[in-house]
Amino acid sequence: MSPTESEDPLRGTRYRAVDRLGMGTMGEVFLVEHLALGRRFVAKVLHSRHSQSDEYVARLRREARTLGQIRHPNIVAVTDFDLTQSGRPFIVMEYLDGHTLADELKTRRQLPESEVLTYTRQILSALAAAHVNGVVHRDVKPQNLFLHSRAGASPGIKVLDFGAARDTQGFAAQSPDEPRATSTGTVVGTLGYLSPEGADGRRVDPRADLYAVGLVLTVMLSGNLPTPQSVQSSFVESDLLLPKRLRSAIAPVILKALAFDPDRRFQRAEEFLDALPAP
Repeated sequence: MSPTESEDPLRGTRYRAVDRLGMGTMGEVFLVEHLALGRRFVAKVLHSRHSQSDEYVARLRREARTLGQIRHPNIVAVTDFDLTQSGRPFIVMEYLDGHTLADELKTRRQLPESEVLTYTRQILSALAAAHVNGVVHRDVKPQNLFLHSRAGASPGIKVLDFGAARDTQGFAAQSPDEPRATSTGTVVGTLGYLSPEGADGRRVDPRADLYAVGLVLTVMLSGNLPTPQSVQSSFVESDLLLPKRLRSAIAPVILKALAFDPDRRFQRAEEFLDALPAP
């Protein structure tokens, strides 16, 4: 249902809200239309209660800067950043047709190996592009991986939501008076997909993202999200979380990705990519 004029937070900007797509703790997501171009996009609008929060505004601005500069076919493209008439910051992104990997797994639970490997390669390719520019995503999970329908082709992955990202090289540089959204000792990410160092509040680097990809890979293949305890015990000892046919080829790759010691994991996304079995 289209929002009425009074319900359209983008009234007075270059966009009009066509439909509300969802709502989260940080903001609302709308399908919008550019008034001059007639082209449709998606806008993430910060909640009114957060619009005066330096931390939340900095997080949304950092996401816009990061995604606005990293160009990759498997990363959602950001096209604009602005304020509503009431002062609520919003970012505008390309419109994607499809649903999240989390929704796909709710329906199918497990995916075939060929599909899993295709998606994993796309995720790693996107993260490689982010990492080379000093950006660590810090919240890789099925809810932030979107299966985008493409004309004449199979769905492809788009990595979403860089709001929790850490910029290690000043790529999406903050202005001097812009507050840092997080600091050492703060846990950033989603329980279940946090690396051991992230769960402890330690500073993370790209290897934390690769740990999360190892978890996503396991969930796609087995339908199960391994706990830290299972990674250390039953998973390592007997590969109980993987279908038997996949253990010999995939298990060593996942075990390396899920090493508790970051120095024992894949050090770069490209290294992880090269270790995946051939299609």
